[in-house]
Amino acid sequence: MSKEKEVILELDNVFRTHGGRRQVDHCSCTLYAGEIVGLVGPNSAGKTMLIRMILRHMRTPEGTIRICGEDIEKRGIHSEGRVSAVLENPSNYRYMTGLDHLRMTARPYKDITIEEIREVVDRTGLKSCIRDKVATYSSRQRYMLAVAQALVTRPALLLLDEPTDDLDPVGIKALKELLKEEAARGACVVVSSHILSEMDAFCTRIIIMKDGRFISDLSSHELLDPNRVRVRIRVGQPQHGFEVLEALFDDATVRIDDDELIVTGENLQIPQMNRTLIFNDVDVYEIAVNREPLEEYFMELMQEEEDHG
Repeated sequence: MSKEKEVILELDNVFRTHGGRRQVDHCSCTLYAGEIVGLVGPNSAGKTMLIRMILRHMRTPEGTIRICGEDIEKRGIHSEGRVSAVLENPSNYRYMTGLDHLRMTARPYKDITIEEIREVVDRTGLKSCIRDKVATYSSRQRYMLAVAQALVTRPALLLLDEPTDDLDPVGIKALKELLKEEAARGACVVVSSHILSEMDAFCTRIIIMKDGRFISDLSSHELLDPNRVRVRIRVGQPQHGFEVLEALFDDATVRIDDDELIVTGENLQIPQMNRTLIFNDVDVYEIAVNREPLEEYFMELMQEEEDHG
């Protein structure tokens, strides 16, 4: 019998408005130990507000947020070290050393040893500068120091808001490896971003947010489903070809891109499409099949929301 996954974060109908605008609109989900969850969406989707509500930086007027089974409004979750966060543009004390920061973070937790602090310093690549004042740090070093402070408490829930904004490609790669290690340890990692590149390969689950709502929640396995593909068909009569394929499919999306027809869906029958186009006097010059990336899925979802909005 397989071991039941440990629930780390539960959102139950969480809702918040400001100035008549729904910032977080009845969001519900359950996140588990070992997951790396990408919270993606356009700017002003509500991602940062939701993270601040989880951290209790903002009140939750309606709904319930639980961390490790406990309602955050009823117990001091943060004093028990169950959640750590690295927010956008993290602040540091420039007159203190990196080691001073880590000692200050670890001080309330009596069981954090100096060996554990040294391990976090090594893992975050800060060994060469950890005794220097933060005023001398590069932006990447300052960000990784904030990551080190988040990791040293061994949180069950680790939240990162727009981490790639402060890192170069080398730093992004190092951060991804760190977060994979934390998930392997048993933490639940939530990464919010409006930059979609590589999120599908990095995260084990993707939640897409728009206008304060969760509009899609799928595992990376579902997103990487080999049955879901994107077909690009270069044709001589794109408008006519579009009308032919629109009539052919009920459960696939079709759009025109210059002289190409873009068809996205599951279990698409390529030979049938080719025969149908030719039979209806559409000249077919080229057919290319690709797995649908997160960017393409995201753009289609945004367009569907606009069409039905």
